[in-house]
Amino acid sequence: MGNMTGEDTERAFLARMEAYSPLGRLASPEDIARAVLFLADPANAAISGIYVPVDGGNMPGA
Repeated sequence: MGNMTGEDTERAFLARMEAYSPLGRLASPEDIARAVLFLADPANAAISGIYVPVDGGNMPGA
C-alpha cells in the first residue's frame, strides 16, 4: 500500500482511509463489481471513455 507511512499498520491505514469517505466505509469488491457490470451491460453501450470512481466519495487529504 503505497500511501502507508512508516508508522502505519495496515489496519490503521485502512481506518484512516475510511475516515476520508462520506459513507464512512471503503468500497467493497461488490461495489466495484456492480459498476463493472453496469458498464459491461449492452444496454449501456453509449457510455464510453469515462472515469467512474467507485470510492464512496473519498476525499483524500480533506
